[in-house]
Amino acid sequence: MIDYYCPRWQELPITVVVSAPVQYDPREFVLHLYAELCRTMIDWFGDQRDVNRYWARRCARYLVLAALGLLAAFLYTWAVVGPDVLSHPTRQHLTPPWLPLWPTGLLLIASAGSLVLALPGAVFRTRHNQALSRLWRWLFTNQNTLDDDVVAIARQHLTRIRFLQTRTTGWSGKLTMPVRAEFGVTGSTQRAEQPLTYPEVVHELREFLEWMVERTAGDPAVIVAVDELDKIDDPERAQQFINEIKGIFGVDRTQFLVSLSDDALASFERRGLPIRDAFDSAFDEIVRIEPLSIEDTCTLLKSRVIGVSDLFCALAHCMAGGLARDIIRTARSMRAVADDDAPDVERVCVGLVAADLQRKVHAFQQATSKLGGAIYATNFIRTLRGLRAEPATLLTASSALLPAGGSQDDPELHWQAATYVYHCATLLEVFTGDLTTDRFTKRRAQLETLAAAKQELGTHPQLAWLLVDEFREAWGLPTVPTE
Repeated sequence: MIDYYCPRWQELPITVVVSAPVQYDPREFVLHLYAELCRTMIDWFGDQRDVNRYWARRCARYLVLAALGLLAAFLYTWAVVGPDVLSHPTRQHLTPPWLPLWPTGLLLIASAGSLVLALPGAVFRTRHNQALSRLWRWLFTNQNTLDDDVVAIARQHLTRIRFLQTRTTGWSGKLTMPVRAEFGVTGSTQRAEQPLTYPEVVHELREFLEWMVERTAGDPAVIVAVDELDKIDDPERAQQFINEIKGIFGVDRTQFLVSLSDDALASFERRGLPIRDAFDSAFDEIVRIEPLSIEDTCTLLKSRVIGVSDLFCALAHCMAGGLARDIIRTARSMRAVADDDAPDVERVCVGLVAADLQRKVHAFQQATSKLGGAIYATNFIRTLRGLRAEPATLLTASSALLPAGGSQDDPELHWQAATYVYHCATLLEVFTGDLTTDRFTKRRAQLETLAAAKQELGTHPQLAWLLVDEFREAWGLPTVPTE
């Protein structure tokens, strides 16, 4: 989404993308953002200045060639037919033969060609389709000096941010007496520039943004994106981060985009912190990006893979839970599993589930270090190691992985493991050789429930179990009791 609103290939608006730090100091982060804005201005105006100069000079060369061609045609015609004919032509003069004037025709054609080469490049090749006006300013005004000033000012700001400046001033004098006695006086003053305080940094950054906006067209003129805010795992520090950086918001014709995953936001809310209050007070609008539907998944994969069928798109959709990034990863794994030109959906599904089980089992085993009861932890690990990409084995294991009564283990971990295995078993029972295209088309909408179960697996595993039950009942499959 950030790449969509902040494309690197688009000239306007000016875009800056920074990542939220894991360990951060508000002053250091704002200084980092300040420096990135300075570098962006230097690169943007420097590149535009070079591009504009190139096209302006190219247009100027072709215009000069066209003017010289017209002048040469006029002088040649003047020399051949004489000044009297040019100043007072008669009907007799306008009759053939015109053979001696063929160089004039060539010169006129060359002049027209020079104009054709100059004007399209001037109109379509430069910024804002205003090349002729920029050419005029470059030839007769000080426009490029303005671009140079913008780059120079941005460099000054960047230097001030990165280096502590020290200035030394002094004076000295010497007076020689007639009797070989010398008298001298010296003095010096050293001034070291103090680091800016955080309020001063925020104030200067806002002024610099206003300065950027004044020199940039468009509304918004500048977009600043802060990505991966969920890397700050402490909810108190995440809330403090939002409250501290919102002082730089609100500059006219400037937009700030901040991304936060649903899992992180749900985690913050579960801990009882009013993180949404911090967002609501800092931003004008909060937009939730919904997971992709099966139709969206098909559109995404067909734009990347030629000839992929809707059945394989649905498999990737259910395994990834409709998350675009995971859908692309699943499609790559699917391509590695399908080693021939006519892959079978059942074989591909078994290969994907087997590979995913291997990764998830390792992750669950690492998480067992947090379990309190050694006996329950041993049984948990033993069940995980016995998992195979077979529906019957996974259904039996899903029931065994559910939290037992009186257990001192982490019930959340048990629910996540059991529901994940339950979901994998359902995938293996659905995407088989019996799933024809006609049956898939009729029951396509029901697969959204299976994808929704994968979405809820990380935050609400018990709800995910109920969604898998709902899907299995609708599909005609037996459910696994939780008691």
